[in-house]
Amino acid sequence: MPFNFFNKTPKPEPAEMTGLIKISGCDNPKRCGDVIFVHGLGGHARGTWHPQELRDDDNFWLTWLAQERPDLGIWSFGYKAEPFEWRGSTMPLFDRASNL
Repeated sequence: MPFNFFNKTPKPEPAEMTGLIKISGCDNPKRCGDVIFVHGLGGHARGTWHPQELRDDDNFWLTWLAQERPDLGIWSFGYKAEPFEWRGSTMPLFDRASNL
């Protein structure tokens, strides 16, 4: 969770940004494969792949790939992965990988 220095209350991550997130082509029954992007520590399911780290803009790297490869299902996997314990609690990395 990002830390808010003004009121010191953690800001929760929207539920729709965790788990597998459809980006493009995921419902196409004739797709030739799927690509799942997984962010790293402190990352975000959409913001990590955007040039300015915007989370609500559809003009980002994964949609550019979808334009080039409409025959693929493009997904992003979002999860809480704070690099430091003081920034929020997260599931242990082994458990998170097992749940993927």
